[in-house]
Amino acid sequence: MRRGKVLTGSSGQGASCFKLPGDSVAVVPTTVQKLQFSADQITREKVGIEVTGLAVYRIAEPLIAYRMLNFSFPERAQEKLEELLAEMFVGAARRLVANLSVEECLTRRKEGIGAELMREIVPVVSGHGRLDDVTDQGWGIVIDTIEIQDVTVLSPTVFGNMQAPYRQDQE
Repeated sequence: MRRGKVLTGSSGQGASCFKLPGDSVAVVPTTVQKLQFSADQITREKVGIEVTGLAVYRIAEPLIAYRMLNFSFPERAQEKLEELLAEMFVGAARRLVANLSVEECLTRRKEGIGAELMREIVPVVSGHGRLDDVTDQGWGIVIDTIEIQDVTVLSPTVFGNMQAPYRQDQE
């Protein structure tokens, strides 16, 4: 940055630059990052469910990410990005689980929860903006995948009742 403007000729992966005394240099990590999130919510049938997932993302447009997150202090910017993404995943997962049945949560992890999270969050962070946003800016981030690792029924009684027919058949 020189006088508040980004010097685009000296930016890019592996770039070098000449830094004048008033300039500032920011290093934006573009490597693959992982983020774990966990959300608990009540389903459509009023049963508590905990969803644990993993998102894999990377910064694809460093200049846009720099503008959005201020990488002057890269450690804090990365931490802020992780917190923000985690809160987005938790909020979206809670909203999705609230509209699903327990059975749908347990059996349709990838297409029921993971795919919906991708559909909802990817346009916001990847550079396209919200679905109804016409500015086409985004955050310069690409989310490669969202995996739902575990779906847990929080009530042992409900979980036992769900397993009862199978156990009875086995006996």
